Amino acid sequence: MNVIAFLLVITELTGLSAHRSTAGNALAIITNLLSNHSNNLRIRSLAGSYFNSILPLTENWNGLTPDDVVLEIAKQLKAILITQDVNLRLKARMSGSELTGVCDMGWIKFIQRKHYRGS
Repeated sequence: MNVIAFLLVITELTGLSAHRSTAGNALAIITNLLSNHSNNLRIRSLAGSYFNSILPLTENWNGLTPDDVVLEIAKQLKAILITQDVNLRLKARMSGSELTGVCDMGWIKFIQRKHYRGS
C-alpha cells in the first residue's frame, strides 16, 4: 500500500508545530517514516512532484484553498481521502469528486486490525 502525504499537510503541520505538540509529533513520525526507505510513504505537491524527505518546500496553490488543494490532489490520484476533518469529508462528498472513497481515521484502525491478525 502506498501512503502519500500532501506537501500542503506538511506545510500546515510545520506552522502548527510551534504551538501544538501533536503537530510536532506528527512531523516527527513522518520524518522517521521517510528516513526508513523501506516504507511506501512519499510527499506529493499539487504539481505532481514527489519528495522523499521533508525540506523547506513551498508551492503555489493558484488561488485554491487548502481544502481545494487536498481534494484536487486526491482526485488526481483517484485516492481514498482519509481525514478527521468533518468539513473536508463533507466537501469531498458534496463535490461529486472522482475520489475512490472518503472516510475518517476509524478506517485506518480497521485496516490495521485486519492486517495484524493476518485475515
